[in-house]
Amino acid sequence: MIKTRQRTLRLFEFEAGGSTQEYIDFITKHLPLLQRHTLGFRDEIEPKLQTFLQEHNLSFANLSDMAHIYVTHQDSLTLSQSSQSHLCNVQVASSSALFINKVVRSGEEIYHNGDIVVQSQVNSGARIIAEGNLLLLSECSGSIESQGDYIICTKILAPTILFQDALLDETFLRKINQSSALFKIIFKKDDDVSIKDLV
Repeated sequence: MIKTRQRTLRLFEFEAGGSTQEYIDFITKHLPLLQRHTLGFRDEIEPKLQTFLQEHNLSFANLSDMAHIYVTHQDSLTLSQSSQSHLCNVQVASSSALFINKVVRSGEEIYHNGDIVVQSQVNSGARIIAEGNLLLLSECSGSIESQGDYIICTKILAPTILFQDALLDETFLRKINQSSALFKIIFKKDDDVSIKDLV
């Protein structure tokens, strides 16, 4: 009997025109956020870049030739012992909103397939992944990802945010943290990511 499993692929796409070294530098800088995505390249993947990706156990694809997709062992259906122990730090919840009222500590990873409301601090080294909207009601120093319509936040000290598969840079983070408003909302207007003061 054949066993199957449906999976949702999360793709981070690189437009054509970058050099191999530029790709390596960008991926190295944002490695914690990119590890759970398949990296898609519009350019030909040079051997040096391919070796780098494989050494870091990253899944990748040449989008100009979809016959060539490299998937790491982490995506296989059989979990190794180290993968099983890693899952002890991952909290998985149901599709309704998830409320977190404790400090999210370094090394903790929280995934939820709906909205997440974090009422306390998110420490550096922690990771929050919401398939829905994300509300951060206290200071956040950890990595955050949201596929929802918006992120509401106070102060974000993390180096980057992934919002609807768009990686927000340090300039955007400065705009969040320099605002005197208590709460800010991050949302997409057309194809552009915007920020607006709430209170």
